[in-house]
Amino acid sequence: MLIEYKIFYTTRRTLTMKNFITNHKKGAIITFSIVGVCLLALIILLIIRLSTGAFPWEKKETKETTSVATSDNYDDIRNFKGLAVTIDKSNNWQSGNAYFAQFNVTIENHKAPEVTSWKMSIPTSASLEKDNFWNLNLDITNSVLNMSNVDYNGTIPTDNTTSAGMILKANNASALDSIVGTYLIDKESGKGRLLNKEELKAFREGPKKSENKQEAVTPAKPAPQAESGTPFANHGALSVNGVDLVDASSNKYQLKGVSTHGLQWFPEYVNEGSFKSLRDDFGANVVRLAMYTDENGYCAGGDKAKLEQVIDDGVNAATSLGMYVIIDWHILHDNNPMQHESEAIEFFDKMSKKYANNDNVLYEICNEPNGGTNWDTIKDYADAVIPVIRANDANAIVLVGTPTWSQDVDLVANNPLSYNNVMYTLHFYAGTHKDNIRSKLTKARDAGTPVFISEFSICDASGNGGINYNSAETWKSLINDTNVSFVGWSLCNKNETSALLKPSCTSVDKFNDEDLSETGIYLKSFIREE
Repeated sequence: MLIEYKIFYTTRRTLTMKNFITNHKKGAIITFSIVGVCLLALIILLIIRLSTGAFPWEKKETKETTSVATSDNYDDIRNFKGLAVTIDKSNNWQSGNAYFAQFNVTIENHKAPEVTSWKMSIPTSASLEKDNFWNLNLDITNSVLNMSNVDYNGTIPTDNTTSAGMILKANNASALDSIVGTYLIDKESGKGRLLNKEELKAFREGPKKSENKQEAVTPAKPAPQAESGTPFANHGALSVNGVDLVDASSNKYQLKGVSTHGLQWFPEYVNEGSFKSLRDDFGANVVRLAMYTDENGYCAGGDKAKLEQVIDDGVNAATSLGMYVIIDWHILHDNNPMQHESEAIEFFDKMSKKYANNDNVLYEICNEPNGGTNWDTIKDYADAVIPVIRANDANAIVLVGTPTWSQDVDLVANNPLSYNNVMYTLHFYAGTHKDNIRSKLTKARDAGTPVFISEFSICDASGNGGINYNSAETWKSLINDTNVSFVGWSLCNKNETSALLKPSCTSVDKFNDEDLSETGIYLKSFIREE
């Protein structure tokens, strides 16, 4: 009986499993088929993701981007539209065991719609502390610089900039260099990404031009006929009439030329041969002698007698060649001209006495006030210095700097100086300063302020970086339309974009086209009106 039951049970179980398999065979086949299709689809999606960098349902930007990812050909950087920030170190010093540096901060709205506020974070590997800041809000947390606008500078129109500044503290000098550069700000996170040299070049160049597009070739305009005689022999002592510079015959006259770099660093270019090359080859009629007051300059341990001799060499060379010459009290990292007011009074008293009979000499009494120095402070300084010059030379042209590195020339009209033959300086670097600074020039002249561009270049405000030809051409058109005088920076072979000579140039008294940098070639063409 037991044996019969086991046989019955075993047989029953076998029949049940066979029935199950038979009954579910069709469903199993369907199930395995679905799983196989899913696996195949997954494999295909992975292949697409690996080859294209995105799943099919992800939107891939092809024309422009507000992110800061990079690619081998830098297309994302070339097409970037959004905020960019350039941090440039303008001064540094040590106090005890602490190191300090002052930074210029330029916030640029690059090709994006107008913004009404801005906020960004700049990561750094260094340990930094804030000491002072202006035109922005600044907080440093976990080695991240968090910056945002203040109530009056949140709005930045398309292709415009706003400027700010800060002083930071560190335990070593190299830490302060770690944040210098240009950053692209991610639109979503606000985080900045530092561009390397090649990326910065691509960013400034912008989108690549189509290889198939045929550009119209404009015939080169012949250079204007050179004047017979020298500039000074033809035009004599200059004066200011309304917003214009005029010559001895009361005709509008435009000074156009070149500035030296710091005389303490590049005195070798101050000679009659180099000035003659600027006059005859470039068509320049003015040279600016940039005498720094800081950075081992006239008021910071420099050899005063040697610097005065370089100035004398420059004035004598320009006078011999019938050129105009600007003696520039080149404040920069010392921020406020009041810092060296007594030295300035003594210096300009000496210079204006010495060159009282040189009607080709102009005096620039403060290069670029910055660091929050306002127009009222600059005016007080000018009211102390100009009478000293006037006591020795009643009619010499005096150039006066304006706030924010001589950009806010439009602020003068509300409280101008009361002296005759005074002009107010505007400085620009085409890669950084665009419509917002151009509008200041127009606004100032419309309000009756005579403007003189005593320093400019076609790169960014650091004096380096890529050349922005589009902005440079817009500036050129405005300058030509207004007949404003201009002086390009700078006559030297320093390894930076704004230098007019290539680093390989060894000549100091005659410059061929092969010696010129891209900036030098552009400035030469600009002056010659080619």
